[in-house]
Amino acid sequence: MVLGSFTSKIFCYSIGFLLPAYNHYKGLKYNRLSGDGDELKYWLVMIAYLGCEILCDLVVFWFPFYYDIKLIVIIWITSSYTKGATILYSFHLSPFFDSKENELDNHFLQFEQLFKSTFWSIVHYTKDLIQSEIFKIFNTKIVETSTKTNSSTIVSTTVQHGTPDADTVIPDIQDNTNGAERIPIAPTEPITKPTKTRKRRIKNLQE
Repeated sequence: MVLGSFTSKIFCYSIGFLLPAYNHYKGLKYNRLSGDGDELKYWLVMIAYLGCEILCDLVVFWFPFYYDIKLIVIIWITSSYTKGATILYSFHLSPFFDSKENELDNHFLQFEQLFKSTFWSIVHYTKDLIQSEIFKIFNTKIVETSTKTNSSTIVSTTVQHGTPDADTVIPDIQDNTNGAERIPIAPTEPITKPTKTRKRRIKNLQE
């Protein structure tokens, strides 16, 4: 194996894509393109080559001189002497597309419809998700604002009126049944049992 994977790709893409793209650009600029569509045939063949290359890189990359053969194929396709692109298009691509044209049209139409439906469903889902998140954030902000307002109102009211002092006389609560004011009951001293000394004092006083 003379060429490695990286070196082979550099040569293949430079010869097969970079140089032809620049030459076709010059042809478009100075109106030097051929009238039989050889340029379009070339790019169709190169697109088919890319598809085959992806498959072959996964399956037959182990084949001896695989990367060297790829470079030889690219040179054969690109060269104006061998006209490999025209040969591949005329004998392989064009007959294949002619035989499968209706079937391919139906498949591509189904794929287009599936892509559109999937795309718009994703768009609508994303739109609904964003709206719901915005609604949640808006509600959270409203709740936080109302809570802060209520807290500031309570604090300002407390600061203005203050807390009652110990000397402040609190009026008695009226009874709901007859409207009479409740009379505070003075605390009574605990009743203790008379001792012997107290009994003697009482007896002396009586005499």
